[in-house]
Amino acid sequence: MMAKWVILSLFMLAALSAPSSAAAKTVTVGHGGGYNYPTVQAAVNAATTGDTVLVYPGTYVENVRIGGKNIVLTSTKPLDPATVAATILDGGHTASVVTFAGAESASCVLRGFTIQHSYGFLMPGAGVEGRGTHALIENNVITRNGPKFADGGGVWRCDGVIQNNVITGNGADRGAGLYGCNGTIRGNTIASNKAWFQGPNGGGGGLHSCNGTIEGNTIENNWAAHHGGGLYGCNGTIQNNAISGNTALRAGGLCFCAGTIRNNRITSNSATNWPLTLGGGLTDCHGTIENNTIVGNSAMIGGGLFECYGMVRNNLILGNWADNGGGAALCLGTVQNNTIVGNSARQCGGGMYLSTATVVNCIVWSNSAASSGPAIYGGTPPTYSCIEQWTGGGLGNISVNPRFLKPTGNDNNPDTYDDNDYRLLPVSPCIDKGNPAAAFNDGARPPGLGVARNDMGAYGGPPNGQWASLPLTRSSGWVLYP
Repeated sequence: MMAKWVILSLFMLAALSAPSSAAAKTVTVGHGGGYNYPTVQAAVNAATTGDTVLVYPGTYVENVRIGGKNIVLTSTKPLDPATVAATILDGGHTASVVTFAGAESASCVLRGFTIQHSYGFLMPGAGVEGRGTHALIENNVITRNGPKFADGGGVWRCDGVIQNNVITGNGADRGAGLYGCNGTIRGNTIASNKAWFQGPNGGGGGLHSCNGTIEGNTIENNWAAHHGGGLYGCNGTIQNNAISGNTALRAGGLCFCAGTIRNNRITSNSATNWPLTLGGGLTDCHGTIENNTIVGNSAMIGGGLFECYGMVRNNLILGNWADNGGGAALCLGTVQNNTIVGNSARQCGGGMYLSTATVVNCIVWSNSAASSGPAIYGGTPPTYSCIEQWTGGGLGNISVNPRFLKPTGNDNNPDTYDDNDYRLLPVSPCIDKGNPAAAFNDGARPPGLGVARNDMGAYGGPPNGQWASLPLTRSSGWVLYP
């Protein structure tokens, strides 16, 4: 009897000390012999929480369903472009290529694939269909995907971290690159995607309704048949992106983005629905627009900005073009501490047009208009601003050369803006000449000069330290702050 009790006790002790689940394992997928499974879906079905599904190069014509499992689905070398190009998940033009259940956590990973040829008709059919998943999606090429008559071509409703992917050549009604992704979208190239819908809320060639953090991406050459060639309705934080070469019938770069838009380079975007195009760079973005370089955008009205009703401050608005309002048009909020240079209008308002905003502490210089108002046409008289040839009144305004540090750049060409430096020389008449109220004081010196009183232009005012403190260069070579 005693022996039986000892044996039973040892058995119970062993049971209590055993791990609660089996150790995580790696299962392999490949064509031919030597692998655990011949298809990705079979390996996913066999995997459990914490497992890794390791996929060897080949083309896998499948519609993979993750099913809520927190697993790692990866190619063999996800940081090697050649391996990513050779490890292909192909949806066969039948459904989404990879579909999450939506319950996955950040420990679920999709990494290192070329994801192509999704399809959907009047329903989601993205390359990656998230359904609200928090999975990490990184180092993939997501291309040639998209539904007919539905939203989200490349990535649909993924709310985790989406980073270091190339999302290109996708199509959808809205959000051809990404739609409804509310996590962190970081370090991706989002390019050459097309959004076709022309009806209400149509647009977002690159991104539509992504309300998290969008940072450090290259968003370029996307197209929308309606609004927002680059971004539409993205209301979170949009920062440190290169947003360039995007086109739409209205609002080439960003449209209806009401969050914080900071430290981006917004260049060469255009609205193309002539003869009535509105907002080449930004349209109806009613949040805070600060510390951006807005260069070379074009539209019929508002080449740089159109109808932005929030706070527009500490931006360089340079070399934009429009029929009316080359730099900005119909901005009704606060336009504070901007440098507005080299913009042009075929008719009126080279710098600003019919903007009833509170304009304060700005430099408006070297703009042109063929008809009238080379600097500012109509609107509320500015205060404490430096405005070329200004005779329109307003408290504290001056009209003398602002004395920029190097306005023609190293190539001595004022029309090539990337190398121009619009900081102020120590002898500038704009130093300490902004609104004297303490609320406008320079937050950092440098880039502010003199004493704490506001310096006119983009490098003065309370948030001017953003120019000095945030990452301001990208590997592609463009520079926000010389």
